[in-house]
Amino acid sequence: VELVRLQKEVGITSIYVTQDQSEALVMSDRVVVMNNGVIQQIGDPQTIYARPANTFVANFIGVANLMPGVLLGRSGNYCDVEVALGEGRAPLRLRAAGCDGAVAGQKVTLCLRPEDIEIRFEKPADDTNMFEGEVTDTVYLGSLLECRVKVGRYDVGTQIDHYEQIAPRQKVFLS
Repeated sequence: VELVRLQKEVGITSIYVTQDQSEALVMSDRVVVMNNGVIQQIGDPQTIYARPANTFVANFIGVANLMPGVLLGRSGNYCDVEVALGEGRAPLRLRAAGCDGAVAGQKVTLCLRPEDIEIRFEKPADDTNMFEGEVTDTVYLGSLLECRVKVGRYDVGTQIDHYEQIAPRQKVFLS
């Protein structure tokens, strides 16, 4: 933060190279994510985080739950995606932002950030983008509680308020 303040005060442009994703997001107007010397994505920090260009960027910038799926079609700015949960389980059908340039039938990867997933203890009336799971683990981190929820063959990481009472084997609904 101090470097950013000095840079603006002096009015200079600078290039800062780091492997620390937090530094990159805090210090930059523009981020270039590289892998083995190849540029993966260029953009402002918000775009890089919210709309990663590929799975490498999604995993490099922040924590991500990645689920391979198939694009079913589009509805305006949103796309409908189907994610297979494994044998004996009905697939998830979700509506998501993104899928830029993808066409129906194409394989896509759904990226869910833990802080964007809400845990509910009762099935909501509106089940759009809702899926059922079972808590496998919780970790108390002071200001938040990190939860792992088994959804079919996926282990989905979520973050909720630290005061919530939740335990392994508890049935929950994610949205």
